[in-house]
Amino acid sequence: MLPKQGKAVAPKRVNCLNISTSQGDIKYTLIYSARRSLALIVRSSGAVEIRAPFGTCQETIEKFLASKTCWLKKHLTRLTSVERSDPLPETPELEQRRARIFTEQYALACERFGMSADEAPRLRWRSMRTQWGSYSAKTHRICLNSRLIEAPVEAIRMVCVHELCHVSNLHHDKAFYRAMDRYQDPHWRDVKEQLERRFG
Repeated sequence: MLPKQGKAVAPKRVNCLNISTSQGDIKYTLIYSARRSLALIVRSSGAVEIRAPFGTCQETIEKFLASKTCWLKKHLTRLTSVERSDPLPETPELEQRRARIFTEQYALACERFGMSADEAPRLRWRSMRTQWGSYSAKTHRICLNSRLIEAPVEAIRMVCVHELCHVSNLHHDKAFYRAMDRYQDPHWRDVKEQLERRFG
């Protein structure tokens, strides 16, 4: 049962839990709080957290974690190669890699909307201090943060889909989030939260 509205209830932390899966054992910290859904978080240290609504049974939590096992293992493997506190040094090789990966992920995102190359907004990227991406209705152009090249490809794709949702929904209203749920990967909220935690 969720706490009654208007009463602030401190999160409850349960440390050092373990679940055995087909991919091996996973240690995680469980945090109960006044939220509506389960969330999986991977810290930059590699520590795994599950955030759950008050009252969620252990069986539900373990099923949720088991369903994320493949994604989690891949994500943990990538940590050592993408975790940096400062931007990567700019080189011709990095720009070539950026162009290839950004273009590939943007094309995959456009396919979900049924957009042809002529219909889709033009794609650009540049250094951005406070955003991962932006869409301009005036120029019909999407711009990605150059530093996204340091993030997993699912995060790049998530940002592309986010900006494409703005083509028909300029504001972050209910219609926008319905579009997000329709076109994004099923675990996009986890990807978004991890992107924000690891890269600011």
